[in-house]
Amino acid sequence: MNLNSRRYLVIILTLIFVIIAPTLILYGLGYKYDWAKKRLEKTGVFFIKSFPKGADIYLEGIKLKKKTPNQITRLLPKTYEVKIAQEGFRPWLKNLAIEPQITTFIEDVSLFYQQPEIKTLAKGSFTDFLTSQNLENIALIEKGKDNKYILWFYNPNNESFSKLYESTKNLQLLSWSDSGQKILLQENSDYLVVNKNQPDLVYNLNKIYKTTFDQLKWDALNDNLLYGLKNQQLGLINLNQKNYTTITTDKIIDFLPYKNGVLCLNKTFENLYLKIYLPNEERLIFTLPSGENYQFSNLDGQQIALNDQNQKQLYIINPNSSSQPISSILKNASGFSWHDQALIYWDNSELWAFYPVSNQKILLERTVQKISKAFWHPNIVYIYAVIGNKLKLYELDSRDQRNIYDILSVLPGEENFIAPNKKGDAFFAITTIDNTPGFYKFILQP
Repeated sequence: MNLNSRRYLVIILTLIFVIIAPTLILYGLGYKYDWAKKRLEKTGVFFIKSFPKGADIYLEGIKLKKKTPNQITRLLPKTYEVKIAQEGFRPWLKNLAIEPQITTFIEDVSLFYQQPEIKTLAKGSFTDFLTSQNLENIALIEKGKDNKYILWFYNPNNESFSKLYESTKNLQLLSWSDSGQKILLQENSDYLVVNKNQPDLVYNLNKIYKTTFDQLKWDALNDNLLYGLKNQQLGLINLNQKNYTTITTDKIIDFLPYKNGVLCLNKTFENLYLKIYLPNEERLIFTLPSGENYQFSNLDGQQIALNDQNQKQLYIINPNSSSQPISSILKNASGFSWHDQALIYWDNSELWAFYPVSNQKILLERTVQKISKAFWHPNIVYIYAVIGNKLKLYELDSRDQRNIYDILSVLPGEENFIAPNKKGDAFFAITTIDNTPGFYKFILQP
């Protein structure tokens, strides 16, 4: 090769380097040429996860080779139609924007079966149904052919049934103790306590204490203690010692065990007060509008909810705060459900999510159909709601339109007999399938 040839080669290689090097640098910095805009643009990323894994990813209607979990890189800034789908499942679909040099996360995607897999757990005429707070125990009341009422314990972990109690009188489930070991129920007007591990040991509280209670609730820390209201006076029942101690002679219209004490709504001639009674102290928290239709609920051990059902107002209260015990007041709340620092509430036509920490309210649904019940999916990014005659599943991700799925038809009255399992991949219901009444499991995910 002569000198001129070498010079030409050097010049050519230099030109190639000058052209290619900036392109490679820009590529490494995340730039891409946008032919529509005729300019270089910084790109962004989609990071996508789903349950179950291995779902197909569609971008602008085109199926990609990648499956979830995965990331889609070097996307020009614009809005993309993203679909996550798998055969036999309901697809997830949203229009989401890509911003320059930003990763857009799509992480809380749950895919649900196109049709729930239905498993018959028990056939029969069941009249009541109650899950423990941790969703690990279920109590059921069955009305047998001989008009006997049977209390069953169902263990979702091993799908086993145990008969706990039987009566010729009507039975109604009231509450599980916080430990998940004992059940409070009514036998006509009598209150009974049944231990799921010692079903032969049944406490009839009316007979033991020779009185008729108007209301009973478990102590917040000890399932051998219950608070009882009779003639608007409050006392404490000790199951082990079989004694009853008067807490206060004040006129009480409702109460809620709280930590090592009890919160009470006290009524005088003109006013209504929220007070807390502790072992060595009683303290006024604040004054409430007069009324006798309030509903208490313990939210997280610190905060409580107090629902004024006449005015449809929901108070979120921290009894430990002396400066601002009422943290929020929510209007149009005829019902509510709490889970993991978040609240859903509803009236006949609107369904809301509320996050007390950020004081954020999100409207999930406005409808002309009646909203009769709502409760959280355990993963807290979806909620169930019975609207009209349908059990629906609502996604909480508010980017673009929410994914909403019709899960099941619900007959009037059945909305009270539906609850999710602990994992959230199924729910339990008392309903009728193919003209057969019974207790069923509806499996939504593998």
